[in-house]
Amino acid sequence: MLIRILLVVPEQVDEDLRTMLHAHPKHNLAMLGRVDHEVAVESIKRFVPDMVIVDADADGGALIKSWPDCLDERTVLVCMARDVSYALDAFLAGAVHYLLQPVNDGSAEEAVSRAAIKLHAYDLARMSDGSWPLAMPPTPQSQAPFRCQVIALPNSASIAVRNPDELVSAHGEGNYTRVMLREEAPVILSRSLGDLEPELTHVGLLRVHRSHMVNVDMIRSINRGKQPSVHLVNGLVVDVGAKYRDALYTALHISRYVKR
Repeated sequence: MLIRILLVVPEQVDEDLRTMLHAHPKHNLAMLGRVDHEVAVESIKRFVPDMVIVDADADGGALIKSWPDCLDERTVLVCMARDVSYALDAFLAGAVHYLLQPVNDGSAEEAVSRAAIKLHAYDLARMSDGSWPLAMPPTPQSQAPFRCQVIALPNSASIAVRNPDELVSAHGEGNYTRVMLREEAPVILSRSLGDLEPELTHVGLLRVHRSHMVNVDMIRSINRGKQPSVHLVNGLVVDVGAKYRDALYTALHISRYVKR
């Protein structure tokens, strides 16, 4: 599928991104550069690209914030930024991917692959009765599964957006979940740990107890006593339930060192 890509990024970012995308002949690239918001909107409307990669840092997120109101619904948005500051704006704009700089070849191609899936689904709907298909076309088996680069942590007042490597652990407290962050105060979510488990597992947390999930990368030691426990980077000690022990040891590749 030939994809027409428009880059709305500063020149210094464009050079590296062009090099990555030019390695794949199915992409047709065009460069808009860093321009005023009005110029960007008019240029996108005139060019009608399949996909637009926007550097949100270049205009303070103005283009992605206005995206739902002024641009063609078929044009797919990919947001790029130095950190997660614009992640919520990108989500509300319907972006298919959020690229964190510096962008590598794998993440750039992954963004294009996700755009292709959405474009294909749109075209299928347009050729039929105007309704969306029941399922998106399958991702080729050769493509690695998409791994989201950020996670949304909604509570009653707001939605916190964080990098997965900021999460240390999550603890069920009835209908609430306390998410421990590495350098910030905990975030209290109004959902049970069971409800959140699929999302937390997707970003790297592992269930070690009925009430606890931990980021394996944040484990610093394991107590091998009668009641096993893990010591986390923030000093927290979390018990490991018997039914979760083997999965933890397997994840850490230490099963052969544990005496039964």
